Amino acid sequence: MSSRRPASLGGVIVALALAGGCASLDATTDLDVAADATRDRIGRSPAALSSSDVDVSIESWEGHEPLTPTLAIETALQRAPSVVAGRLNIAAARARFAADATPPNPVVRWMVGVPLDPVEAVPFLLGLSQDLALLLERGVMEEIARHRLDAEVLSIAETVVATAFDVRRAHAEAVAATERVQAREALLELARRRLREVEDRLAIGEASPIERDEFTAGVEAAAASLSADRRDRRVAMLRLLHAMGCPDRDLDFPLVASTASVSEIDLDPPSVTVDSQGDRPIERRLVEVAIDHRLDLLASDLEARAKLVEIGLAERSVWRGLSIGVGIDRDMEGMRGVPFSGAVPLPIFDDGRIAGAAALAAWRLALIDRVALIQRIEFEVRSAWGDLESSEVTLGHRRAEQHELERIATVTMERYEAGLTTLETVRRAERDTLAARIAVIDARLATEIAHLDLRRSIGGPLHGPIVASNSKVPADRRDPS
Repeated sequence: MSSRRPASLGGVIVALALAGGCASLDATTDLDVAADATRDRIGRSPAALSSSDVDVSIESWEGHEPLTPTLAIETALQRAPSVVAGRLNIAAARARFAADATPPNPVVRWMVGVPLDPVEAVPFLLGLSQDLALLLERGVMEEIARHRLDAEVLSIAETVVATAFDVRRAHAEAVAATERVQAREALLELARRRLREVEDRLAIGEASPIERDEFTAGVEAAAASLSADRRDRRVAMLRLLHAMGCPDRDLDFPLVASTASVSEIDLDPPSVTVDSQGDRPIERRLVEVAIDHRLDLLASDLEARAKLVEIGLAERSVWRGLSIGVGIDRDMEGMRGVPFSGAVPLPIFDDGRIAGAAALAAWRLALIDRVALIQRIEFEVRSAWGDLESSEVTLGHRRAEQHELERIATVTMERYEAGLTTLETVRRAERDTLAARIAVIDARLATEIAHLDLRRSIGGPLHGPIVASNSKVPADRRDPS
């Protein structure tokens, strides 16, 4: 009879239970990757993505001081729910990684017999078993989980970048809407002045009632346009506050237009220039930069790589259930022993080809999704580049038109003061100048949005020249094919 006791199995049991170990729940490295990727693209990273504990409740904008684009973005990075949730999402992604990379717990099996006849001892069995297949696959499963964790971290950083660009665009639209309202107010005041002047002329018989009616209609038209633009401004201000995470703030805060240029394009290498075919070389280089730089594409690469590794894992899934166990037992005669057990699946019906085929199809679908994303990126870049070229040409013409109309208004006033033209001619010139001012505001906004859309389609940066950049992202982010 063996004198071995259950306690003597402790070393074997502990070694078996801890053979796989546990993945860390510390998301410091993940937070640093997300923060670096964000900083490379918008020039700053939110405090919520800091690897140290921070107080994200501290606000940089109180709701009444002048709001610059930089201040708007900083506020959004502190208050926008999608950004504040980034830290929690990364922690959740790290937890999923730990769960996927951690082998299953060993199983304790026990049995106690209840003898019906008198015996020397009560029989019992105490054992511990572990799925060996999952233990042996731990390295592959951890690799898959790592790819998915990195993909999620990059996706979260992409959300932060998108928020910054949305806020920057909303700020530009709110500034333009405010300037448009100011120009409309000047047009309405001009229309009312012209109506008063024609009424004065009507009183002395130098104008007709029909002229008064025409100018009255002009006042109503100007008031209607102003009302529409005030509505548009309200919508733009609300959209800006919502993007910043401050939808409850009043709308009477002043806006400050951006002084930073978003029009710098300094592609690397410098040899990329415009040729006789137009801007195709620059356009192609922009697409290349986008494919190298877009966080959603990098995340897609990692997801595709995870699915590629899953193919082999799926084909070996038939061996799931392969296990080994050890324990201690005592029979009814009181004899003790250390039984070993094992289980080996027989691949008679399922030889792993079904799971392998499904995993292969999933990988191919991931590659197709990646191709679709690349095509969408190319479409976005080329569309934004085309819009930028067109809007810059339009802005140039609008500014030239405004310059000429301002010159005409100045000359017309000089002629009026010299008694060579009428006051109404002066008012028409002033009206045309204000209308040109509105056209320039619209053209300038279209150009700024085109620049922002181009930068967004490339993946950043928000400011500074557009160049190819090697961001801190996982090393295996390249083409998974």
